Amino acid sequence: MRGFTLIELLIVITITSILVSTASLSIYGFFARQNLTLTRNEIIAVLREAQNKSILGQDGDNDGNSDNWGVHFENSTNDFYKIFYNNYSSSSLAISSYNLEQGVMFLIPAEGKSEDIIFSHLNGLPNASSTVKICLKHNHSSSITINISKNGKISY
Repeated sequence: MRGFTLIELLIVITITSILVSTASLSIYGFFARQNLTLTRNEIIAVLREAQNKSILGQDGDNDGNSDNWGVHFENSTNDFYKIFYNNYSSSSLAISSYNLEQGVMFLIPAEGKSEDIIFSHLNGLPNASSTVKICLKHNHSSSITINISKNGKISY
């Protein structure tokens, strides 16, 4: 009689399931890190856009006056950030609003807090040096810190 015993089949199924679960966890981790990197790049692009609008003296509300531009970061139920002109308030019109990528959250600003980074008209310098820190929701040790220095340099 030729064939496989039940024990041999169980061993093969067990080994296969271990390999599949390991591969799926690796793929999930890869996509989560990609979302973190994508979020970092988007935040840096939005910060640079606000800085450039301030340097160029773009008028956000068409009142004839050049405006300071900034980015509002809010760590709430739905973490988001918005580019705005002059001063931010929840009722003011923001030019663009962005939600964080799936599986990504803010560490800085802290939970329930917000932060505004405002760039000065013409020179594009921020109102103060600031830090924005994002991380993976399921792994806070996998994080990226974005620094905005007093001289206007945006780095990570």
